[in-house]
Amino acid sequence: MAFLAAFALYLFTLCPTVWVGDSGELTAAAHVLGIPHPTGYPLWLLLAKAFSVVVPIGTVSWRMNLFSALCAAAAAQLLCASLRRVGCGRLASFAGALAFALLGPIWGEATVARTYPLAALCSASLWWCTARFLGERPSGGGSATSGNATSGAAGASSAADRDRAPRWIVLHSLLLGFGLANHPMVIAHAPALLLLLVARRRELLLRPQLIAAALLALLPGLALYGYLPWRAAADPPIEARVGIVEGEKQRIAELEEPRALLSYLRREAHHERRFAESMGDHVTIVTHHLGEAVREWGVVGVPLLLMGAWTLLRRGQKALLAAVAVIWAVNLAPLALHGAWWDLFLYSRYLTCGWLATALVVGFGLEALLRATRESTRLPAALRGAAASGVLAALLPAALLLRNFPLCDRREAWLAEDYARALLAELPEGAQYIGSGDVALYPLLALRYAEGVRQDLSIVSRGQLKGEADLVLAKQAAKRGEPMPATLRPLFSADLMAGVQEGLVAQRRGLLWQLVLPLPNGAAPPPAPRAPFVAPPIRGLERDERDPFARSVIGAIEADLADAAAVRGDRAQARARLERVVQLRCPRPWGATTGVETLLALARDAQQLAGAAAKRGESPAPLCAQAREDLALAADLARVALECGDAREALPRLQAQQIDGWQGMVDALEFQVSDPPRGVQGLLRAADGLGRADVAVSAVAALARIGQRKQAEEALARYLDRFPASAELAQLARELGVVHLKGASGS
Repeated sequence: MAFLAAFALYLFTLCPTVWVGDSGELTAAAHVLGIPHPTGYPLWLLLAKAFSVVVPIGTVSWRMNLFSALCAAAAAQLLCASLRRVGCGRLASFAGALAFALLGPIWGEATVARTYPLAALCSASLWWCTARFLGERPSGGGSATSGNATSGAAGASSAADRDRAPRWIVLHSLLLGFGLANHPMVIAHAPALLLLLVARRRELLLRPQLIAAALLALLPGLALYGYLPWRAAADPPIEARVGIVEGEKQRIAELEEPRALLSYLRREAHHERRFAESMGDHVTIVTHHLGEAVREWGVVGVPLLLMGAWTLLRRGQKALLAAVAVIWAVNLAPLALHGAWWDLFLYSRYLTCGWLATALVVGFGLEALLRATRESTRLPAALRGAAASGVLAALLPAALLLRNFPLCDRREAWLAEDYARALLAELPEGAQYIGSGDVALYPLLALRYAEGVRQDLSIVSRGQLKGEADLVLAKQAAKRGEPMPATLRPLFSADLMAGVQEGLVAQRRGLLWQLVLPLPNGAAPPPAPRAPFVAPPIRGLERDERDPFARSVIGAIEADLADAAAVRGDRAQARARLERVVQLRCPRPWGATTGVETLLALARDAQQLAGAAAKRGESPAPLCAQAREDLALAADLARVALECGDAREALPRLQAQQIDGWQGMVDALEFQVSDPPRGVQGLLRAADGLGRADVAVSAVAALARIGQRKQAEEALARYLDRFPASAELAQLARELGVVHLKGASGS
């Protein structure tokens, strides 16, 4: 029953196509039996591929989403069965399982292609084994240890036949091994079972044969990781690789190498992004996730969670409650140690095992509430009947349904596919695309490799795909003095840094950048077309998206559209789109940082025009006001990036300094004649914000020119310390007769 209810809801809200984030990469990797990002998820890849073959309806992306729905619904059903096994009634078990299915982190993942629904199913199967283990009686007879165990016929059967606990322990290990082949988070069940063994059946730990059997049972599932080097040797089109440092150089290695495979499984490339640097950070992480549990369960669920914990304590099932706490803590621990800011504070899906464990306690709370109402002598008979119990049991699922439906309803979630199709529409036939990350690359992978769209297109991503861009090979060949490749296919990217990192010149052509080889002597490439920019139709771009990642993707797309409009001279459209990025308050900074660069370019252009106007004797004030408007909007973007995202992000902080510097440049230009002291203060802000020695020279010279000798010397001392290699500053110091300052004697 729980399966049918959950699956019907998931099917109704199922995403019709590829979704943002890992969904596209996983869909494509499963379809071609490739290797996605660490840790590879071999069980998910194989099951998802088999499911997409067995169910030949709809697109490949839709089938992968349907597979997630089935896994999450099956997890709810197993949770319901586990609650029944450990003593909860049918109604409380059903309501508790349905509440789990309606949690935002569970429902949100059940409608798209990701590994977490299968992780939920693995965790639920392990809880089911645990519940069966708790229901077994010791071989010596007596009462069962779990709250719902009933006395059985003991007479004729032998003690060994009565005690099936060892069988459930071995099955638990077998399922744990397969669960680990999907996602490492299920390792949290191992210490939980050990705790229960110590508390309930510690004599089983003295059986060497049982311990050996349990360890051997892990191997079939763990053996699935052999898929990774096996498929890597076959060179699939999607193949994650890792960087191996050898001496002072780094090379890209494939997973056939044991060293590369170990680095991949340990996710070493992700460790440098970790958020936690101190004990205070770990306290912040734990506090946040405790608060997240309160927010997700809500005003109805939290009292039931507390009531369930109290019920377990009263029943003498402290070990079971402790096992729940252990699973939650061990699920969180690796994330706290190595997780990036966005993993820790934006997404709750990484605690899938923890959500299922707390749902078990909520089930006990529901059972206690229903039993208390049925047995109460103070309530009228009408409030103690089956109908009243049904209403009480439905309160929590109903509250979660109403709250999470707007967040998890993905019936019209076309954002990722439409964005990818808009990118494809800009790519000429036979072109190459280079990029990385999950904003643009992953939806493109799904369309190209899973749905078979644009087979003429070659996608290049050094860490995930085979091959190299023709222009990159040409640049490397020229550096080595070798002949150029015979074919130089045009190269494009949605990521500006993809070209910058390869030493290529980027030109905005729409949503995409075209990457070209640097021209001789640093000559400027041909300008971008100046035709009016018409934004492509992208469904979902105007949606009030609550998912933090999807909202950030919308912000990134809006910023790219704004930049494309700005390049074509459409300042009004650019500003309108970037004002929406501010309103979105995206937690990931992609849109904000792109928007700041767009606005800085507009402000620089306006400042240059204002300077030219001043030289002609015209007032620069109107153009300075325009530049100031753009810089104010840029400051709003940088502020939002730091307020809503990781305040430790270096780029938004650097951009905030640059904005302040350019505001100083505008002030210096506008007030250099009408208000010289204010103009000089603008130059000082510009020198500090932009970190430019030439502006520092102008600022110090201007201070000396208006008679502020002491301030000039103080500023000069500061800038000589900041720019010790500046010959212009040293020359200015000698001209001002302050050679005693540090650095002033340089040539």
